[in-house]
Parts: sequence; C-alpha cells; structure tokens
Amino acid sequence: MLNESLQKLQSGSFTKEEILKNLIDNDLKSDIKAKMAEGVNYYGNKPDILDEDFREYKVDNITYIDQNKGNKHITNNFQKLLVDQKASYIIGNPVVFEIKNKEMPEEAKEKAVSDINNILGEGFEDVCNDLIIGASNKAWETIHVFIDSEGSFKYEIVPSEQIIPIYDTNHEKQINQIIRYYEVTAVSYTHLTLPTN
Repeated sequence: MLNESLQKLQSGSFTKEEILKNLIDNDLKSDIKAKMAEGVNYYGNKPDILDEDFREYKVDNITYIDQNKGNKHITNNFQKLLVDQKASYIIGNPVVFEIKNKEMPEEAKEKAVSDINNILGEGFEDVCNDLIIGASNKAWETIHVFIDSEGSFKYEIVPSEQIIPIYDTNHEKQINQIIRYYEVTAVSYTHLTLPTN
C-alpha cells in the first residue's frame, strides 16, 4: 500500500495531500484498526454482543422481531480483569534501575541511577502501566519521546490507532518513520455582550 503511494507520488499524477488522504482512509478501514477498536471496546465492557438484538429472527430472508422475547445483555468484563492483572504483574513493583559495570565507581553508578530516575520523573510507572494496557488491548502501543522547549526529556503515549508505521523497504522489521493522524473537533464561540446594571 505504501509502496504504491510512493510510486504515485513519483509519477506526479497525485499530490501529497491526495496520497496522504488515501493512506489514512485505507488505514481507518484496515483489519488491524478494527481489531484495535474491538480490543478497546472489550476492555471498556462494550463487547459485540451488545449490538445484537436477540428478538430478531429470519424466515425466508425476511426479518421479524418477537416483541415477547427478552433482549437483555449481561456482560462479564473478563478482558479488563486479565489485562489489569497482566499490567499489575509486570509493573506492580517499582521499577529499579541497576548498573552492572564492574569498572565504574559505586558513586558514579548511584549518580547515574539517580539521574535516570530524575529524567524519567514520577509518572514513569503510570506511563508504563498505561503502555502495557494499551499494547494488550491493541496488539501494540506507541510512545513519543521528545525534548521540550526548556530542554527537558519528555515522553507520552500516542494511541496506536493514530499511527501508520512506515517500515524499512528491505525487511519491514524496523520502523523508519510514522504518520500520525487524529480527529480534531473545531468549536467556534461567538462573542456575547452581557448587559450591565
């Protein structure tokens, strides 16, 4: 899909915007993104069975609804239980960093570990927990690492459903670039003048 888009771009018959729109449209319709949404829905206790109407039945391809039949949906959020248990097992205890370089002085090791903890900050374990939950529900999750305007190391989770990975063309094992897209809701406000007393 991506190689076809690159060939279209090189041919000059399509603009970058048209190709990007085509990539995003195809990604939104992909089986992978459908499975991601399904995993997130199951984790939020919204399984597919809730969309099924138990009162419906068909005879000779004609759909009938039995008004006397119940349509109760009782769900069990087993997905959330399993995923939360997995995350607790992996990151239930605080993350401990160690340096096992025998030639490095003990003071330098302690300073390096202290620096790592300061750089990662207090929210590191919460981010790891959210990363595990996201990856468990969607097969993979993405973390964006960056340096902010003040020169500090920062990181945040980018939902994988917003990402189109671009792999190396040889083996498709290493991600070289990504395309991130997301929905934006524009809200406009009109200026109201309130009467004063």
